[in-house]
Amino acid sequence: MTPEVRYEASCGIRPPRRGGKVRGVAYVFEPGGGLELWNCGHDHAPGVRNCQLLTPEQRADARACAETWLNGQIDGGHLDRYPITHDG
Repeated sequence: MTPEVRYEASCGIRPPRRGGKVRGVAYVFEPGGGLELWNCGHDHAPGVRNCQLLTPEQRADARACAETWLNGQIDGGHLDRYPITHDG
């Protein structure tokens, strides 16, 4: 296992425009770059369109959603076992 490779459970506005919603977002980072793997299908903060305005609870809910998905994919053998970190 390469220590530089990691997953990140985060949140973001998806689709990334004014009409987007706050979603849990999962990324993989490796030397040379990163890739968004997935974002959830529900809104963790209805009406909020800027992640800087999220409450700590809303941010934690979105991160937990992404982390749950990552763990499920790892446990199911769909993703390699790398550490999961959180944004910020």
